[in-house]
Amino acid sequence: DSNSNSNSDSDSDNNSDSSSNSNSNSNSNSNSNSNNNKKTICITTMGLCASRDGPEQTEEERARSRQIEKVMMGDHRADNEVCKLLLLGAGESGKSTVLKQLVSLWGDGWSEDKRKPWLSVVHQNTVEAMGSILEKYDEWRQEESEHLKDVPPLSDEEQAAKDAIMELRVNAPVDEEVAKNLKLLWQSQAVQSVFAKRNLFQITDSAEYFFSRLDEIGKKDFLPSEQDVLRCRVRTTGIIEKNFAIESSRFLVLDVGGQRNERKKWLHCFDDVTAVLFVAALSGFDQTLYEDEKQNRLTESLSLFEETVKLEYFQHTAIILFLNKSDLLQQKLDAGIDVSKYVDFDVGDGSYQDVVDAIKRQYEKALPKGRMCYTHVTSATERNVMEKVFASVKDTVVRQSLAEGGLV
Repeated sequence: DSNSNSNSDSDSDNNSDSSSNSNSNSNSNSNSNSNNNKKTICITTMGLCASRDGPEQTEEERARSRQIEKVMMGDHRADNEVCKLLLLGAGESGKSTVLKQLVSLWGDGWSEDKRKPWLSVVHQNTVEAMGSILEKYDEWRQEESEHLKDVPPLSDEEQAAKDAIMELRVNAPVDEEVAKNLKLLWQSQAVQSVFAKRNLFQITDSAEYFFSRLDEIGKKDFLPSEQDVLRCRVRTTGIIEKNFAIESSRFLVLDVGGQRNERKKWLHCFDDVTAVLFVAALSGFDQTLYEDEKQNRLTESLSLFEETVKLEYFQHTAIILFLNKSDLLQQKLDAGIDVSKYVDFDVGDGSYQDVVDAIKRQYEKALPKGRMCYTHVTSATERNVMEKVFASVKDTVVRQSLAEGGLV
């Protein structure tokens, strides 16, 4: 823009001088004593050239002005055509996994070079998950908790493996020896008993997935797969921006931290948002927050959703709700967990569909009168599911963008 304005000013000054000289010569020929010729002043504002107190613009000046205006209007339309999508939700809802899946589907993808840096995260997630189980095991053993009733203590071999794992330094790599110890512990009755009650303490949802891959993870030449990257858990701090093109539509997606102390950073992201994509975990009904172990995750999510949809910023913004982690909900139901024991609303017969419908109704109740949201049941780690969901989301967001522009 500055180059366009500078060139326009320079060219306009030259043309003004030329026009002034031409007028002087003409007046001299017709009346040598006339000094009434006016100076042409070319004012450039936002790339548009106009004459004041002087002759009309030349055809060349008008053409140049039209060209500058065309370029600038094109830039303005391009900005307006970018749909701004804001990813919101409480911590552990799966927002970052949704973003990583977008990268996989419509971004740069997950090449070998881009997956290599995630090796240390896979190792860290795996070791920390086992550490969380072992710490809770020690706590319950010391308290003689009912949670370990009839569960035999670790064998001498298992205890040695436990000691080795607990002595690992932070960010220690998982080599064959570490993987062997982790696998031995994972197969023990004590660890399995504690893991079955994982809703009572904090552990990543991907723990079981990584424990099942210990034979691969422990190899020297191990390279994380795309699914490994999707399963990795790294707490989001600050704001992450990604640009995507889905068919002919352009999107700017912003992912912000979901923990309570991160939410204050959301405010300046609210301007010019085309749609809010709120991510909620269906499986969080029996879990508590990392930052507040007295607060139920589903209750926190519902409260945050209600607060979000009532914000003045989003009165005319499309609200899209992802009821995420449907696969983990199914796993809990298959394990015989009774959802009705953890919630204060009716879940029907407790079947998968009844539970999903019941949770969906709770979010819909939080909407202001007359508002609606577009709801999708998702599992962010499943590529095929997310590809279909995003196709629908794209249509919703583009329609909203057109509506804002007065085109529908």
